[in-house]
Amino acid sequence: LFFDSQTSRWHFVLSCVFFFFQAEDGIRDAQESRGLGDVYKRQVLLLVGLVSGSVFYPEIPDDGQAISVFEAEQFQTDFTDRSNFFGPANQFRARKYLKLAKRHCDIAIAASRAQSEASDEAERLEEEESFSATMSDRERFLAMNRDIFLEIWLTAQHINTAIMFGGNMAGVLAEAADLGLAMHQVPDNVIGVEEAIEWADRACHLDSELVASWLGKRMHHWAEHADLTSHHRKLLKRAAKGFGTGHCLV
Repeated sequence: LFFDSQTSRWHFVLSCVFFFFQAEDGIRDAQESRGLGDVYKRQVLLLVGLVSGSVFYPEIPDDGQAISVFEAEQFQTDFTDRSNFFGPANQFRARKYLKLAKRHCDIAIAASRAQSEASDEAERLEEEESFSATMSDRERFLAMNRDIFLEIWLTAQHINTAIMFGGNMAGVLAEAADLGLAMHQVPDNVIGVEEAIEWADRACHLDSELVASWLGKRMHHWAEHADLTSHHRKLLKRAAKGFGTGHCLV
């Protein structure tokens, strides 16, 4: 740890060799689109020199306005300092944007459900005199007028940014596919089923042992629970069957 008097900034220098099994974020068996950090892809990484703290996982704020400020700062950091575009940093960046995408995906799904409930309540209040609402008038108004598409759009943007930084990482592509399919729980999704399946297939070709079985389970889950056309449901079930047997699609 040293202080640079010219820039008035502290710097952390790590000079050592790491031998570890590194997680390719987040392959999990669960019912919702998952976050980051369970299945590990084996690799040995030699990293000597200056390690910037900005490439590691940040804590993402919960408040909506704070998230917006945080995202603006992260974009400025990641896209203005091109000299810092080295391999290990991009892996951490990819995971950071997946984490941001997951946050916006969760917000969009929760807002969509609240909007549906508020709409149902408003309809029942008009039709049933004895109906007792669970939301206040203000809560119902805010839920029905929430701009869900903004959250959907931000989710898609962060997924695409994660793929830009981690397009050669099986775990990143697999999680991106899972998040893309999770977005089909809300209306006006901007990531197509075919696009998500393509990301999944790219992940499989990079490391089928790591992701194929997990992708099969996740795609089967979304084929049963996402809001899909019959064509896309069949397409997803066919892909799930292929990945479930440990085979890539192309």
